[in-house]
Amino acid sequence: MSLYAYQEAGIEFLAKRKRAFLADEMGLGKTVQAIRACDIVGAGHVLVICPAAARTNWAREFRTWSPARTVQTIESSKDDASTEGVVVTSFDLAVRKEGAFSDHVFDVVIIDEAHFLKNRKSKRTNAILGTGCKGKDGIISRA
Repeated sequence: MSLYAYQEAGIEFLAKRKRAFLADEMGLGKTVQAIRACDIVGAGHVLVICPAAARTNWAREFRTWSPARTVQTIESSKDDASTEGVVVTSFDLAVRKEGAFSDHVFDVVIIDEAHFLKNRKSKRTNAILGTGCKGKDGIISRA
């Protein structure tokens, strides 16, 4: 499967930055750009936080574009996150499991539909951007 030039540029943009926001229009392949950027930076432990309906898609896309990776989908608040590979969870589960991801240091944290975190005082935003999830530098980083 080949990528378009704008996707290659997006991948390079993400891979060169510690923190980045990719805001392409819907349907242009932001998911694959984020996945390929993870590969380029050598991210071994990746957390994807997305709407519940998108969990299956993220897992499938990681298996398609980065097949050597192990992918775990968190489906319930009883599931424990793996300490390696890709962990895919929903916003709601990330909030319910507040602090559960703080024991892990992720090489990359991807937040799909980041506009869900628009209010700094909301429980969801604080659970995810506060102490809930950490990147290598102590905060959410890379893609």
